Amino acid sequence: MLAVGAVGAKALRRRPVAGLWWLGGVARRTIVWPAGEALIHRRKPPVLGRATYLAKGIWLGLRMPLEERPSMRFARQA
Repeated sequence: MLAVGAVGAKALRRRPVAGLWWLGGVARRTIVWPAGEALIHRRKPPVLGRATYLAKGIWLGLRMPLEERPSMRFARQA
C-alpha cells in the first residue's frame, strides 16, 4: 500500500482530478468495502494497516520531486 499511495500521489500531482478519482477508487476497494463487510459480520476490520501505509505512501509521494518529462509511457527505441 506504500507504493500504491506513492503512485497515487504522483498521479494526483500530474492530474489532480484523475489522481483523486484513482486514489478514491483504491481506498474504496481496499479499505472502505472490506471494513464495511467486516462490520456487517461483526468482526474487527483488518484494514488499519492498509489505511496507514496508503496514507504514508501518499505523504511520501507528495514530497518527492517529479521528473522533467511529462510522460514516460513511451520509451524511444534505439
